[in-house]
Amino acid sequence: MKKSITILLSVLGLMTWSSCEENDVFDDLGAAQGSTLADVYFEPFAPKLQAGVEVEKFVQFWSVDDYFEYTGLWEYVYLFQDMTVEVEGVIYESSTSDEFADWTEVQAYPFDYADFNPEEKAYVKTITYQVDNAYDLVSLDKDDLTVTEFIEQTPEEYQEDVFSFYSEELGKDALQNIIVGNGLMTQSEFDALYDENGNLTDAGQAEVIASFEQLGLASLIGDSYTVENEYQITLGYRVTNGSQKFNDARRSFLVF
Repeated sequence: MKKSITILLSVLGLMTWSSCEENDVFDDLGAAQGSTLADVYFEPFAPKLQAGVEVEKFVQFWSVDDYFEYTGLWEYVYLFQDMTVEVEGVIYESSTSDEFADWTEVQAYPFDYADFNPEEKAYVKTITYQVDNAYDLVSLDKDDLTVTEFIEQTPEEYQEDVFSFYSEELGKDALQNIIVGNGLMTQSEFDALYDENGNLTDAGQAEVIASFEQLGLASLIGDSYTVENEYQITLGYRVTNGSQKFNDARRSFLVF
């Protein structure tokens, strides 16, 4: 009887060992060798901060293994651009957004056991961050950019979009000022773009766009253009513990 019980326990032990190997709890948690990623908290920022200011915030972090290879502040910058042009009193606005600067280390902070706060049951650290004046919200116009420099900043297909927009939004008199006034068509050729009801035909619109292309974007918009650059900064406080993988807490804000 004892022999039967021993065999049964051995079988159960093997089943348990096999089950643990296939469904390791720490693996399910994204851990390495029993050490889960660190938990990180970052005090929130205001939604908008002025360029040049210095802010002070606190971070909290802890880990089940209580081992930290790295803690530090990182920065990521995104650029939002609003572009405006005006032709014959009609405004065309467009917006773009794109990565301006990839994640970059701002500062590493040496780990110190003295930062442990028993009440919070976590390591608490105060950090400072200064918003770079280079990220100031700015509006640029003909006094800051030549029309060529403005066009160089425009996204792909911008010119096509502008031509299409103005071929639809400008009235007959405005189009006549541009097309006939610049010698791109004779008056009779221009009048033929419209039907008997005075509406621009589809073929006529295609001819208008072709005239815009011949004229060129720079000549069409002249010096009536502006660019507004607004930066969004995301700060991440990174912590690497015994898992050899970092975890971070992130906060974002716009700069004005």
